[in-house]
Amino acid sequence: MAETKRRDGWDKAEIISRIVSALVVPTVLAILGVSINDALKDKEIKARYVELAINVLTAQPKKGEDAISDKNLRRWAVEVLARYAPVPLPPDIKQTLLDQTILQLPMPANIQLRPAPDQPQLPTPIPKTK
Repeated sequence: MAETKRRDGWDKAEIISRIVSALVVPTVLAILGVSINDALKDKEIKARYVELAINVLTAQPKKGEDAISDKNLRRWAVEVLARYAPVPLPPDIKQTLLDQTILQLPMPANIQLRPAPDQPQLPTPIPKTK
């Protein structure tokens, strides 16, 4: 007859730890994955709000009948920028943003962008003639 080995406390602890690790490790990984995904989504949403606020502030402030609603919208945009800015906005800058347009500098037409020398050259489109 085959001898049966008596299991001591360490053998039982090993069996229990295998069962627990089989259950705990996937659960912890799933929780970490969800929390990282949520953090990335939150960061993306904040970036979109900042982008929207900048779009609002680049428009000329309205005058006349639409001035009050425009001022409220600009105030909201300034608060969004203030909330998500890594450096606090001073009060005078906030007031300037409420009253003036953010400058958008257009790219000069004479600048030619070229790929780096080690990058392949893209074909130049042929202009259409009428």
